[in-house]
Amino acid sequence: MDGGGIPHLDGRATDARPGPGGAAARSGHGTAGRTVRGRPERGGAGGRPAGAPAAPAPGQPARRKRCAAGSQGPGRAGAARHHRPLGGPGRHAPDRRAARRAARSGAAPRPLECAGRGGPGPAGRDHARLPPGEPERPGARPERGQGVTGVVGVDIGGTKTAVGTLGQLLGVWPTPDSGPALVELIQAALEGSGAALSRLGVCVAGRVDPERGTTRAANLPSLVGFPLRDALHAALRVPVTLVNDADAAALAEHRAGSARGARASVFVTVSTGIGAAYVSGSGALRGAHGQAMELGHLPSPGAHGPCHCGRQGCLELVASGSAINRALRVRLNRPGAAPAELAALAAAGEPGVQEVLHAAGHALGVALLPVCLTLDPDVIVIGGGATLAYGDRLLDPVRGALRDALQPWPGPDVRPACLGVQAGVTGAALAAMDAAPVAAR
Repeated sequence: MDGGGIPHLDGRATDARPGPGGAAARSGHGTAGRTVRGRPERGGAGGRPAGAPAAPAPGQPARRKRCAAGSQGPGRAGAARHHRPLGGPGRHAPDRRAARRAARSGAAPRPLECAGRGGPGPAGRDHARLPPGEPERPGARPERGQGVTGVVGVDIGGTKTAVGTLGQLLGVWPTPDSGPALVELIQAALEGSGAALSRLGVCVAGRVDPERGTTRAANLPSLVGFPLRDALHAALRVPVTLVNDADAAALAEHRAGSARGARASVFVTVSTGIGAAYVSGSGALRGAHGQAMELGHLPSPGAHGPCHCGRQGCLELVASGSAINRALRVRLNRPGAAPAELAALAAAGEPGVQEVLHAAGHALGVALLPVCLTLDPDVIVIGGGATLAYGDRLLDPVRGALRDALQPWPGPDVRPACLGVQAGVTGAALAAMDAAPVAAR
């Protein structure tokens, strides 16, 4: 599929066109089925981005898509009423007009990465592969909220912020260093995309307070205490859902990725730190204080020294991507080696690499044992930068540790994540679709 989309997730709009007397004509702006389209960069070589629909012929009206008949969610007329095109009238119109002028003038932030032929293939095929012998499975429509369109997801990371729909990654920008600047970036990105927005889902690292709409993210200190959800709602005038990034990725992998079809699944991301989430038919497990599944901060045998959380001997000290790279630099006597160089040495079979990866994978498997005994998932999906870099060299020790410890009980199927960079935005959008229907205030 062109555009790096997730198969079937972006297939919710059909080729049916609205008639002259339909809700689209009456609403005066984009409908629930309007396709999000990227615009070519100003001052570039011209042409449209890869995967974007062709421009209409001169004098011809732009062609729009709409929801398939019988789809769930709000009716066509009702959906049109709840859609608010960005920059529309309202008490925050001056701010939106300024963002729109910036986008038109080329002053909007320039994406570092965009969906296109060079982006991830279907189901993130360029990022990870399914276990040997298992056929590739295309993504699926989400279980809830089918037919809802105009939903956009945002994945806010420590260095980059990604924006996308259920079927397409629209772009990735550097994360600003303040809350208000982040709101302006998201608003300008959506203005430039031409999206007809009905809901926004946002995922961010750290503990999320769903009541206050705030986060406590160690890698985003500028957002601590900042009313991110309410600030985005004030700027965009649509319902905004704020979720933890691991919960969002877990939701995406559970419904449309490597855990599709599982009754219960655990998602683990092994990157700078270690995050985890548990998803079943009722959604992601959050806990009373929003800190369920803090796997990276379980005590781990062999882990010594202080963790950034303030505790001692956490799993992140021996099994995170950062810890693996530190151990490899010491083991290989390459103190300045970049992560890409370490991954290349691992792929080439450099002596000593597998010893480090086995130790990290085994520690992760041991930490997952109580999760399996208490929550009983049938699938564990492992993603993150370390998984992309080391693949089965890291995952096989996880599988072995669980297999040995769980006998004679059946263990979960451990699989690599397959949605790649689209997992966060997809999960954030799904979380927004799952949120109770609330009209924009």
